[in-house]
Amino acid sequence: KIRDDLQQRYINTLGFLLQCYIDIYDFENAKNIISEIKDLEGRKAFSSLDSKVRLFTTTLIGELQLCNRMGHFKKSLQLIPEIESGLEAFGEKINKEKQLLFTYNVAYAYFGSGEFKTALRYINNVLNDNEKMLRQDIYSFSRIFNLIIHFELNNHDFLEYDMKSAARYLNKHDKDYEVEKLFMKHIKQLSRVDSGSARQKVFVDFHGKLNELMKIDRENVILEYFDLMAWVQSKLESESFESAIQKRVKTPQKELSR
Repeated sequence: KIRDDLQQRYINTLGFLLQCYIDIYDFENAKNIISEIKDLEGRKAFSSLDSKVRLFTTTLIGELQLCNRMGHFKKSLQLIPEIESGLEAFGEKINKEKQLLFTYNVAYAYFGSGEFKTALRYINNVLNDNEKMLRQDIYSFSRIFNLIIHFELNNHDFLEYDMKSAARYLNKHDKDYEVEKLFMKHIKQLSRVDSGSARQKVFVDFHGKLNELMKIDRENVILEYFDLMAWVQSKLESESFESAIQKRVKTPQKELSR
């Protein structure tokens, strides 16, 4: 009775719980929560338009984030037609924050699938948004994500320009992280070397310092937006980003930041 009377609060609670499970890499319980949310769709108490919108955003954003965190990017891409259909059907009923989350996570899915140009198009939609203060966290980490995409595309001219812009932006904000500074230092070095051996040397140094930094809980926040550890590892092992994530997330939780 309480659940049916407080539909919005109940959906929100499940959504927060889902995010917690994803963040601690408890994927089985995350999948169970998604199933539980989906089961609400046929209930009479959850048949209002507001409930349908909230069920749609909570389920699809959750599924996107779960698949991305697991490195199952092809599964993420399979969700896009359903996402686009829902965005069109509900229109302005979906608030700006949810739209940003959809856009960012779709960009991540395309990146993880090796479709860097499409990923760049989506991340540009985040960066060009006029309400940057709405989710400053998403906007800040999008600056880093954008540089990584340009690096993968060998867009050295854009990379040089965007590095300066990103550095100015990150320096202006109080809630900066050491991992952001570490990344900026090494992406700058990477943009200035051409040979494979020189780049490998930079990635080796980056990897060692990043592993140490990830032992600090506060710095692990970047993993919620981009698996920087897996990306650096993929470069060292000459493997796909997708494969590197799948290997990393199978590591026991207590060893994740080592």
